[in-house]
Amino acid sequence: MDSLNPYWLNDNYLAQVLRSVEDGAKEVKVIKYRCQRAVPPGANYLSHLFRVSVEYKTDRVKTVSLIIKTPLESGFVREVMEKMRVNTQELKVYNEILPKMYALHSMRISATPFLCPLKSFLVLEDLRENGYKMADRLQQLDFVHCHRFLESLARFHALSVLAQQRHPELFEEFRLHPFFPKDDPEGSKLTMQEQTITIMNRHVDTVEKLEDCERFVGMIRKISIRFWDKMVEITTPGDGLLVLNHGDTWTNNIMFKYNDTGDVVDVKLVDFQLSHLNSFALDIILFWFSSANEVVRDHHREELFEVYRQTLNTTLSELQCNEALSKEDFDLEMKAKAPFAIQVTQGLLGVAMADPQCVQDVTTPETNDALMYCFTQNFKSKYYREVLPRTLAQIEDFGAFQ
Repeated sequence: MDSLNPYWLNDNYLAQVLRSVEDGAKEVKVIKYRCQRAVPPGANYLSHLFRVSVEYKTDRVKTVSLIIKTPLESGFVREVMEKMRVNTQELKVYNEILPKMYALHSMRISATPFLCPLKSFLVLEDLRENGYKMADRLQQLDFVHCHRFLESLARFHALSVLAQQRHPELFEEFRLHPFFPKDDPEGSKLTMQEQTITIMNRHVDTVEKLEDCERFVGMIRKISIRFWDKMVEITTPGDGLLVLNHGDTWTNNIMFKYNDTGDVVDVKLVDFQLSHLNSFALDIILFWFSSANEVVRDHHREELFEVYRQTLNTTLSELQCNEALSKEDFDLEMKAKAPFAIQVTQGLLGVAMADPQCVQDVTTPETNDALMYCFTQNFKSKYYREVLPRTLAQIEDFGAFQ
């Protein structure tokens, strides 16, 4: 990738950041740096990501690679993101909530943030430098990767349960789902509702044209009549066990670390822009139908869901937390949230299976119609069309259409 020179990047900015990396070292001199895109255009939807490699000097010469995340600078999509509060929510997760959670347990499921002189920006450790890799989203994840991820997700959720008990004030503003807000303090509800209806209509047009999918057309049209209301109902926090949902648990937001023999030894989550307080079931369903491969979904659902539940309970016990999730309550909650799988197949799955040669940059459209056009172009992806028929059959078996 070509070297970039964003207006905000200079020696002084980096020196302030690096003093945080160096635990407050007074003398930091930047020798040289190089800035590149951390991901290709169109691969990141709600912000800009830069990888900055820096050579600097304290008591000796050192090098470091940083990931710097900045909000979109202007345009229609930025306005939508501001109404959804995704940037401010993520900053609060990294700067306030995760530190409280990590004070409770040695586990870490995110990159380390560093001091950032610009309040709307994030500076994070580059996980790639520590051996973490992103899996191939088009291949989806096998049993081992799903097993390891669901263990890590369960621990993350468990930490958030105790953190809520200790610091309930930190989580109050996370009770609104970013895409399906029951209330409308920022005026985003109408836009989200229009987008949901548009996506569903174009999705069902796609399903109509696929072989062996005729029976699903009627199911989708039937549920579309009150789909928005159903999603608001499902994503409004209830009285059951509530956890901090990552909110965007798909392959490109998960990084795996491997040992010398290729075994997965650790998992990290990136991108907390859509985090919200809600049922544990939403993060699981989002991951399961966007990122687990067909074989795993066909043959290992009960086994892996039980891995999540048992890991959650074990971690809660280790934390001396008085919460626990019974098998009956887990099954009831997954059944109650099952229609959310429809939203995953028409929303996130299209992104996950987008054709790499035709990925749309959704940061540039200037109207809602243009944004929806870019987004729904993913429905034309050959990879999406290949996995959709079987995925629809699996969400039917899961109870999504009931």
